[in-house]
Amino acid sequence: MKKELLYVSLGLCVSLAALNAIADESSASGSIKQTAPAQADAVADVPAQVATDEDLQNLPNVGNKFCPVSGEEIKADSAMGEGVHMAYQGKIYNLCCPMCVKDFKKDPQKYIAIINEELAKDAPAADAQETTK
Repeated sequence: MKKELLYVSLGLCVSLAALNAIADESSASGSIKQTAPAQADAVADVPAQVATDEDLQNLPNVGNKFCPVSGEEIKADSAMGEGVHMAYQGKIYNLCCPMCVKDFKKDPQKYIAIINEELAKDAPAADAQETTK
């Protein structure tokens, strides 16, 4: 009886090993299709990150003058340190200092809404200046 149980166990192990090898081979050969996300989805899935030099050259800067996290004006010679540019969903957003990066990364949509409010307030003033010229 013990021998029969041993043979059955060995047979099961061999069968499982064979099935596993077949599954690995089929996924390596590409017979299991995986679809790539659409380009828009790929951009949306990328988390906010500190902008690289390439990002700064290729992506549009939204032009916010105030940090959406702290509310501080963004200045090159700020007491809080140098401003930080964040790349997110194909645009550059400006923060006042490195300390604000963590909060922006945690909830970029919240801070983008604040930036959009700032830019909307500035838009009528910019339009008025253009018409008086």
